[in-house]
Amino acid sequence: MTGRTWMEWERIRRRRRRRRILAVVVLLAVGVGWAVNWRLSTRDERSSVNRTDRAQSAINEKATAPGDKEGGEGKEPAAMGTDGAQSRLEAVAVLPLSGPFAAEGKALQRGMKTAMATSEEREMIALRFLDGWLSESAVRKALAQALERTSVGAVLVYLPVSKWQAVLARALERELLVIALNPGPENLLEKASVLSFLGTDEDAAKDTARLLASERLGSPVLLLTDGSPLGTRWAESLSAEADRLGLALTLMTWSDAASPLDLTQRPKTVFLAGAPHWAAEAIRVLELAQCHSLYVLPYILARPTLLESLGPLVEKVRFAVPMGGALEDETEGFEDAFRRKFWKNPDWMARVGYDAVRWVEQLFSEAPKDAGPNLSRKALFGTEGPMSFQGLVGALTVTEKGRVQRHMVFARWKDGSFEPTSQESHRVEHAAERHIAP
Repeated sequence: MTGRTWMEWERIRRRRRRRRILAVVVLLAVGVGWAVNWRLSTRDERSSVNRTDRAQSAINEKATAPGDKEGGEGKEPAAMGTDGAQSRLEAVAVLPLSGPFAAEGKALQRGMKTAMATSEEREMIALRFLDGWLSESAVRKALAQALERTSVGAVLVYLPVSKWQAVLARALERELLVIALNPGPENLLEKASVLSFLGTDEDAAKDTARLLASERLGSPVLLLTDGSPLGTRWAESLSAEADRLGLALTLMTWSDAASPLDLTQRPKTVFLAGAPHWAAEAIRVLELAQCHSLYVLPYILARPTLLESLGPLVEKVRFAVPMGGALEDETEGFEDAFRRKFWKNPDWMARVGYDAVRWVEQLFSEAPKDAGPNLSRKALFGTEGPMSFQGLVGALTVTEKGRVQRHMVFARWKDGSFEPTSQESHRVEHAAERHIAP
């Protein structure tokens, strides 16, 4: 019988062992090569992302100062150029970044930062934020420090009327243009160099009366107010304009939620002027009373708390909204910002902030070079032709003669934004001398 010897079997075993080792070495070499290649590619990607992040961080730093949380100091502006003109202009935004209105202030801030991050003028314009909900002395001190720099050209304010004086006193000392981001009473906005971005409460009420008359939403119209100063201003102005236009209007004050509403007839349209929580409660009471009306509210009441509390009833609510162009025509800059995910949880307050910054940029760019950084009345109306801005919300045109042109449309709230319910908008001209003193 023939067979393999022990030596032959040993050689076979060694040959098989070498093959296994060679296979392992080849696999290791392939694995190491793949790992090295992957490492190099990811390192390149990370460096590219880091460069993008650093660039974006630089943009954000330009849009807001490091001392925002303390409501005060940030970096010094760029030095003056050789020709004596400032290389950068600044705007200061005084917003309620704390307190009960912090959500609205932060929404405005978010929209403003988005506008700055996507701005073509960001190398020339800086934006600083101050918390206007601090104590009056703290606001005065922080604002005084911010306005020490001659590069500041304008102050944007969104605060309740009771908080305005601390801001106005400092800003008007420097003869700066103060831009009101929230509507207010005429007796406040007729201050020197104060311009209302969205108009006064009285103007908005008159515009709404014209809109109600032109749209013919249905008579009779019930004007329901809570008796507050805001509701009273809206009621008086809207009633006066309705009488002039021949619009049938019934005025009723309902301030006590515990008392029933005495409705002698079923109004087809109800305009509510008052606080947001009161308006929501009034709509619920009217629905329980089988009113089944169309409820019209000022756009300033379109706040998250009201919209959430209305629930399905929000479908029966229309807002009177100032617009400068078609609501569906979103600017390229906004669409780009949305795609790049700078925008988070968009709402109408963020859009107001976005538009306000865009408008200020235009004012900076169009102001005469010899007017200096201050956007005074001279700077505004020293230009040739009207100054206009067409944005998403609160669009505004200031003509040579100091007249403000605005558009009012009815809109419904849908998926976090306004959607027009009418195909045409109605241009309203009114004197702006109350906003900008001679």
